[in-house]
Amino acid sequence: SSYLDAAAPYHIATIYFGGGTPSQLSAEHFQKIFDCIAQHYDLSRVEEITLEANPDDLSADYLQSLKSLPFNRLSIGIQSFNNQELTFIHRRHDAQTAIRAVKEAREAGFNNISIDLMFGLPLQTMESFAESIRQAIALKAEHISAYMLGLEPEVPLAKSLEAGLWQACDDETAADMYQYLSEQLQA
Repeated sequence: SSYLDAAAPYHIATIYFGGGTPSQLSAEHFQKIFDCIAQHYDLSRVEEITLEANPDDLSADYLQSLKSLPFNRLSIGIQSFNNQELTFIHRRHDAQTAIRAVKEAREAGFNNISIDLMFGLPLQTMESFAESIRQAIALKAEHISAYMLGLEPEVPLAKSLEAGLWQACDDETAADMYQYLSEQLQA
């Protein structure tokens, strides 16, 4: 609350709940957060309020509970529509769960959905990445973000790379993936 007091004179255009797993919070938790923010700001002037979510957290019931809150954008961390890639990067969801989450978000009334994808993943091929892009486009996401895999030194995936348990995507393939992504999204 003291941080909100310090920033109170400023107009806030966007609010973003992300960088972690905010979709683990209940609608009641979010309501308390919004009540606190509303004590300092006029939320009717906020243009975009985003919730970053994992696909497996987005049940139909949870999505319905979120609709009572001022969220107007969902950013869904799908990363890939390839089950082998998802398993390798230790995601809890599979491709079907990701597709269901986007469709159920639409059915719940969310009309501004962003899908996060990753490229340069171990085991990922140009063909599997192209399929993930095709699937994201087919789901009519309003926004697609794509990030190249980056590894912090202490994470298990980095340690297994160092131990030679898997091979990193080479720079040329990653550049080709980025080029393909740019071309497909521009088209």
